[in-house]
Amino acid sequence: MQRRRLLLELILIQEVVMKGSRDGLGGGTMMECGW
Repeated sequence: MQRRRLLLELILIQEVVMKGSRDGLGGGTMMECGW
């Protein structure tokens, strides 16, 4: 159950990062490279 919750949180973070990179945020693009 905990592992599944972590995966869901990672997916949410990924969505936020993708939105951030589209907005042109440097931090968002940096995080996107980490995936």
